[in-house]
Amino acid sequence: MFDSATCEVKLSDFTVSRSEIEQETKLFDCEGTPSFTAPECTVVEKDGYFPRPADIWSFGVCIYTYVAAIVPFYGDCEL
Repeated sequence: MFDSATCEVKLSDFTVSRSEIEQETKLFDCEGTPSFTAPECTVVEKDGYFPRPADIWSFGVCIYTYVAAIVPFYGDCEL
């Protein structure tokens, strides 16, 4: 979603959304659409991952898919 008044981009995936996440928050689960999920989310290490960089990855995939009309990565299985 894009707010043209403030030029803010807002990600939305209502099946996996979280309430307020602090800068230092780490996640330890893998949810979301595989084609749009950041690599660090698919194999969650014991240290977890930061969700904000993963959201930026997903946003980049969304923009690429919107412009190119195809997802940038494709494999034989979801992982």
